[in-house]
Amino acid sequence: MIPTPASVATDPIAAAFRALVAPVDWSRLPQRAPETSGPQPVPATVYLKALLVKIDKHLPSIEALRRYLADHPALCWEIGFRPHGEWPSLPSSRWLRTQQQRLGPLMAQVLEQTVRIVSQAVPALDTLVALDATHHLAWVKHNNPNQSVTHRFDARQQPAGDRDCRLGAKTVHPGPDLARKLAFWGYHSAVMTTETSSGPIVLGATVGPVVAQEVTLARPLTTQVQAVLGHPPTGLTADAAFDAGWLWEWVVAAGGTVAIAHNPRTGAPRRSPDGHPVCAQGHVMRPTSQGVTATGPIQHYGCPLARNPAATCRDPRFRRKGCHKQISTAPGALARVTVDRTSAAYQATYAKRTMVERVFSRIKSWGLDRPRARGLASVTTIVLAGYVLLNLHTLNRLTMTASVQE
Repeated sequence: MIPTPASVATDPIAAAFRALVAPVDWSRLPQRAPETSGPQPVPATVYLKALLVKIDKHLPSIEALRRYLADHPALCWEIGFRPHGEWPSLPSSRWLRTQQQRLGPLMAQVLEQTVRIVSQAVPALDTLVALDATHHLAWVKHNNPNQSVTHRFDARQQPAGDRDCRLGAKTVHPGPDLARKLAFWGYHSAVMTTETSSGPIVLGATVGPVVAQEVTLARPLTTQVQAVLGHPPTGLTADAAFDAGWLWEWVVAAGGTVAIAHNPRTGAPRRSPDGHPVCAQGHVMRPTSQGVTATGPIQHYGCPLARNPAATCRDPRFRRKGCHKQISTAPGALARVTVDRTSAAYQATYAKRTMVERVFSRIKSWGLDRPRARGLASVTTIVLAGYVLLNLHTLNRLTMTASVQE
């Protein structure tokens, strides 16, 4: 084994990076990237660290990363590239890009490990979690207004440079009372985050092509957070895009509280003060029988006038025993339609939803709103590396705070 040069230990850039990634137990990670065969003399963890350097130093491309490492041999040694001669030997840019495509699953494992480390240091990590999604523009000419492209935003004309990206739209606010939609080709990432005394922590993250309904991105996040925390969070807040009954049920059934804005597109029946649905004619419907569906228990309701021979109703269904409704009686479904969104407690919880916006602001400051890579595999690795780096910075601040208090 070649001894570590003294210059590596004293180099400030290498020392700073050593302290940054110190919380991660790299020996617990596989030393080979998934779907690889043949000899691999450099462990996969070395490439993971190199990609973290790429994000941390705001390096836009793999070529820029390789030049930076070549200019800082001490950092190169610290990462794990060992020399064949006097200086560390770097792989080609092409090989680094290949590793960037393969390392998404391992980067997800690093993210999970950082969350587990924080959960041991911060017992109240599950007190309130914020959920949201953001977009990432694909690195294709269709997103460049200076390029002349025929059928720029035609979903049937997939960009040849990136076969994984999808056509989507984002809302921009050029003024306080203005909002408009802008089309783009790209990806979505969704996260669940929480706030600590030293900064935000990303509890779970997922990346995929643009989706029409952002709530579909929440499914893998609930699995990740459940696995890390061992239970659903005590509190959850999100905007109206995530107003789904199953998401309410996930938290409320475990005794937690939810503050998610109402999505008018999902609809909700009018209810009486007792919680019974009100029909279109303003009559409180009567409960009839109970049942169970794939989503949970339900209560059937029938027309309150159907048993009165002298009653009349304008609804054409009245001739067929009146209208019927079935209402989910699961705790989450009931909480979703009965919660008082004007209460001070709800408003205070919902206001903390902005914690996830601070995460996205940090990600965008690193240029990850438009990663310079093509294909879902590479974009996933890059975006997850950004979330890992954010957690590592928060971990280091937590460690420094604990050291000062001791």
